[in-house]
Amino acid sequence: MDDADLAVFLEELSGQDRQNVMYWLQGISECPSGDPRVIEAVRTCLDDRTVVKLWIPYSYGEVRWWAAHALAEELSAAGRPATVVLDDVTEPLNSSEVDALWDACGWAEVQGEDSLVQYELLHARGLLPARRLTVVGQHPPIDRTVPRAPRPTPLQDITGDDLDRRVNALLGIMEEPRPPADGLLSAVRDLLVDATPVLLPGFDVVVQMRVLAAHTLAALLRAGGSADPVVLDDVPEPVRADRLTESAGGPEPATPPALFARALAHGVLPRGPLRLPAPVEDRPVWTMTWQERGDVRAGVSALTDDAPGVRRDALLHLIRQPVVATPKVLAAVRALLEDRTPVTISWSGPVCAELRQVAAHALTAVLHAAGQEEPIVLTDVPQDLTAVEVKKAAERAGLLDPRAVLFDVVLLRLYTELRERGLVPRSTLALPAPAAERPKWARSRAESLAAAPAAAAANPPEPRLRRWAWARDGEAPTDEELVAALRRSEPEVRVQALQALSDAHLAGRRGGSKPVRAALRLLLTDDSVTSLGPGTLGEIRWAAAAVLAEEIGAGPDDAVHLHDVPRPLPVSRLFGPDVEYGPSPQDWPARYRELRDERPLPTGDFRIVATPQDRRWRLAARFGRPYPDPPTPQDRS
Repeated sequence: MDDADLAVFLEELSGQDRQNVMYWLQGISECPSGDPRVIEAVRTCLDDRTVVKLWIPYSYGEVRWWAAHALAEELSAAGRPATVVLDDVTEPLNSSEVDALWDACGWAEVQGEDSLVQYELLHARGLLPARRLTVVGQHPPIDRTVPRAPRPTPLQDITGDDLDRRVNALLGIMEEPRPPADGLLSAVRDLLVDATPVLLPGFDVVVQMRVLAAHTLAALLRAGGSADPVVLDDVPEPVRADRLTESAGGPEPATPPALFARALAHGVLPRGPLRLPAPVEDRPVWTMTWQERGDVRAGVSALTDDAPGVRRDALLHLIRQPVVATPKVLAAVRALLEDRTPVTISWSGPVCAELRQVAAHALTAVLHAAGQEEPIVLTDVPQDLTAVEVKKAAERAGLLDPRAVLFDVVLLRLYTELRERGLVPRSTLALPAPAAERPKWARSRAESLAAAPAAAAANPPEPRLRRWAWARDGEAPTDEELVAALRRSEPEVRVQALQALSDAHLAGRRGGSKPVRAALRLLLTDDSVTSLGPGTLGEIRWAAAAVLAEEIGAGPDDAVHLHDVPRPLPVSRLFGPDVEYGPSPQDWPARYRELRDERPLPTGDFRIVATPQDRRWRLAARFGRPYPDPPTPQDRS
């Protein structure tokens, strides 16, 4: 690794943006260098407990999780394989797992925060599962005695004959512009007369080479502190590749650049002057730096997009991460104060509102970021409604089957119809307002972090719960914790404790205890209805009996008996095929109880013993394995 590359590594790994540091550590773990200087830089991250997003689908954890993996791979690549061990590393959790743990702590009143905020609060209060992390590198040693061929410089790529390398070099300069090296400016200037059409990889946009060169030249000048103008006259506008394919077809298949040239020859492409430098909101996304691309979601182009969802996302971005907006962004947000388009906002469950409500909160946020306050008043504004509120209102109005599930498109259609019928309460929206008086989706991330600990402190979890299912990977819950959870009033908490016991028995880590057996026997009469696995409902005593059988090592002579117990059912058998949208998860327990009380469900007496078949059936299905029907009485006997 040369000194320039090393300087980049050291600069990025010591940056203030720890999410960016995580990305670099992830890249190092996937492609290690074996360089001792990089190894020492990675070591400095082993104590970093900053909470970040670890990967997609979104999962959250500590920076040092990736630091351990990066260090192990670097040591392996350097020919010094070693086991990297970190103690007390919090377990990575995905969004649904964070929500489940949040609910288990009894903090339903604090719902509405995004999963990263929830994870940070759980992390700060010591409520996340933690374990010893052991990582062994797998990368083969790198032979550092063989000199590697030097990588071509951007100047060599631009002046070379490889068209793809030239395009990638120009795009790379715009992504991370730096003061130009000797000869680079003149090489880029030479391309201002090149009219070759090229496809920009990753953006599916076709432009002329001279347009790409003009934007690159402007980026280099800007990085060097110069504001010299770059002007091209009568250039065709960039075109998306899919639009070219649709509008400029020919007798034989052609590449996007060829279709661009054909459309240009027929005079069907708009042409005009290109004058640079230009404000970031007026430039195409492929001309922006990494930081500018992150901010473009709240730019003028997004705020004026034809799709309501794009405009909504841009406004929500301004609310969550308010910035000092440019005059054009302010004007675009103000224009949306008249936009009555209904939209759904995904925030701890979908919420329906008019776009002007989102715009009002976004305008308040950006004005506050600039140190300004301006009264914003919207009259006759429909109340924003959650999915549950829309469902109840639609049922009362006869617009929805009570057993239907609400997909977003159906939810928005119902909200629109309710609004047009005058069935949505209306009021006046006056801003600015304190964060506590605004909807949770209308708060910045800083406001959520500031408000949530106080609300959580008012609802402390009692007793302290762990994520039971991970007992197999780390410290198992104590018998006292298990007994306390088995006696909790919430069915979900009791099921979590049963899952922990089931996992411990499957892993051969449990021998049974008298207090736990006594708590399990009390649950043999628990007819609470809850989920026993993906898409399956039943009574808690089913799970309690199966776990108790393992706890006592039940055989044919001392089996656990259940009398007159209805069998668990998959959701598909709870509702008839005539329901238009399918059952809503909130209605599953009520429907099961309704069928049980009417006694069309098969019931019987069951003898449950500790058999491998029981192990396959029990709650391990939550880890993604198939969930078969529970064993029949004949199977169990």
